[in-house]
Amino acid sequence: MYEVGNFIYFSSNKTKQIFSGRIVEEITIKKLSGTETDYRVDLKNSLDSQFLLSELRDVKKFNIFDNINELKQFMLKNVENTIDKLILKCQEDKTKHWGKTKDQVLEEIADQNTDAINSNKQQLELEDGTKVNIIDNTGVLNNSNG
Repeated sequence: MYEVGNFIYFSSNKTKQIFSGRIVEEITIKKLSGTETDYRVDLKNSLDSQFLLSELRDVKKFNIFDNINELKQFMLKNVENTIDKLILKCQEDKTKHWGKTKDQVLEEIADQNTDAINSNKQQLELEDGTKVNIIDNTGVLNNSNG
């Protein structure tokens, strides 16, 4: 998976930091149950700067990336998700404080009408094998006018 000498990149959700590491050793362990491969990574962040990659991934829960572009895309997606949550919260607060907009009310009514029409749909098969939908929308439009 990795080559000795390769650089890999990490993101910590806990500390909100990113950093790089270098693969300095490949470790292969043969057991009765099969072969396992792990890597020793040099982080150069403290006196004890070498860690097993499996420990960084499984214990410290670091996200691991093969290249800087993957790390960047991961970070951009996280920022986008945060922005989306903030905007949704803002919209919910707006509705809570000032009520629904005309467009929101119309969209809800349209959804209700669509549901009502779809619930009154029947499918028939004609003599020639053609299948047709018959929709009974009696009263649907009348009910949407309040």
